Amino acid sequence: MATVDPNIIRRQAGELAGLYFKPQAFVKKAKYILESHADYSMRQSMVVAIRAPFSNRYGTPRPVLRTILKPLRRKITQDPQGGFIIARALWHSGSREERTLASEILSLCVPASPYVIADELNHWLLDVDDSEAADVLGLTAGGALLAAAPREFFGAVRNWLHSGQRWIKRFAIASLIGLVRTNSFSDVRSILDLIKSTMVEADVEVRSASAWLLRELNEINSIEVVRFLREWAMSVDRHAHWVIRQCLDTVDPDTGRELASLMRDGAYIS
Repeated sequence: MATVDPNIIRRQAGELAGLYFKPQAFVKKAKYILESHADYSMRQSMVVAIRAPFSNRYGTPRPVLRTILKPLRRKITQDPQGGFIIARALWHSGSREERTLASEILSLCVPASPYVIADELNHWLLDVDDSEAADVLGLTAGGALLAAAPREFFGAVRNWLHSGQRWIKRFAIASLIGLVRTNSFSDVRSILDLIKSTMVEADVEVRSASAWLLRELNEINSIEVVRFLREWAMSVDRHAHWVIRQCLDTVDPDTGRELASLMRDGAYIS
């Protein structure tokens, strides 16, 4: 892949921002920029082809996406409705990079209309079909939504976690991680109460997201997280034990040994 020239990207990003009030022209220009900086070696990779078909991905480096977003932030703050229209158009364009941009832009629209964004997210979730898409949407728009009003939208999280759809469940957990990363909500116990059902999930994609969230929460309040892990370590649920084992390297060695001992004594380890 050729080296990306930052000056070219910044110029293109400025031109794109100039099309803010012309959504069709905006999406067309965005496609051109994304494809002109595509990493074709990524698109041809067998691993990537298996996990995410190249027809749905340009392979554009993340720094290019960040540069595209930079001049849009002020415009979205000044006119969030315009950002909402662009986000929706990008999402329906379908490529992974366009949907990543859409997720980021939608997150910036949250403060102006959180309930409108919540409704839009429920529509977008019907299109999410892998862990990467679920994580990106959750960490950005989902996390921003929860940060806007955590208590009000925890009900939505519960609904997502009981949806019966693996990627919606994973999105819900990624949204909680997005909330944690905003450093605007410190009630770890409330989050732990929300994710109890995920500890006994058969789906490894959901359980791995729960382990990810627990590792993040441990950085904020290790006392509450260890209490939570200790309770589940004393259970006989093999799925809960699997989640705990993914977290052992984040707790202190003595606690890790205690949890491992409780799981052994508790009976069933797969």
